[in-house]
Amino acid sequence: MEPDTIQVEIEETTLTVEDGFAFQQNAFREFRNLFSLAKEKHHWYFASALAPDSRKTKDPDWDVSIGIAEAFNDYDQWIRMNVLYPNPFRSINIRIALGFYCHLAEASSFYVVPKNMMRIIEGEAAMINPFFHLYRKRKNGENIPPNANAVIIDLHAHAKRLKLDNLADVFAGAFNPDMRNGFAHGDYLIRHDGIHFPNQLKRPVRISPNQFYLWLNRAVNFFQCIRSVIIENSQAYVTPQTFVQEFEGVPWECTVFIDEARDVMSLNAVKSVQQL
Repeated sequence: MEPDTIQVEIEETTLTVEDGFAFQQNAFREFRNLFSLAKEKHHWYFASALAPDSRKTKDPDWDVSIGIAEAFNDYDQWIRMNVLYPNPFRSINIRIALGFYCHLAEASSFYVVPKNMMRIIEGEAAMINPFFHLYRKRKNGENIPPNANAVIIDLHAHAKRLKLDNLADVFAGAFNPDMRNGFAHGDYLIRHDGIHFPNQLKRPVRISPNQFYLWLNRAVNFFQCIRSVIIENSQAYVTPQTFVQEFEGVPWECTVFIDEARDVMSLNAVKSVQQL
């Protein structure tokens, strides 16, 4: 007796190469605009927000942002050598590529930078962890950090609140939640026609090999756009910049400088202009 077959309606994505180019151009434009608006609003907070991870230590061996960038470089190099050529849809290669995809989606310690830029535009200071409001608590009082979906939804909503609609579209289109969720929860299968995501609570999704590479490339470009704009703006401080910035209505003379040899940013507000 043959087993019953389940009739399901399969949803498929329809990205194109042209979509990818347009997304990359839009992302660069919108992130450059975001950083420019934040710098214009409050130069000091802007400079302080350029460092993705400043939580506990300046020791590079414990800086999460450095780890995220190193992992990106490792994954990117491996995928170029093993996934794109010579056997692009070998299952183990795709599983590793999905790990890379999930790494990019979950890099919230890196996405604090655009989040803080939006806070600055609103008139708020940059925070060490601007996603803290998304944390939930366990019964024992431990904090549970948000997953990638919650972070991206928050970034999208924040951009919409600021009426930065094009930036909001960039956040909304950066990642495919089925790919991220499917890998994170082991809810996927690799077959000859692509990756199957059964999705227990909604329609199944099939990502073809071509669509998979397009989604992966989009995630890489999203990460690289933010990374590049951070570097562009940070390089401006290789030569020390001195400016006057108001804090609670009092103007202060501020200096920002990046020591390239140590990869450390120095920010100093030395005295009130009124005291000069």
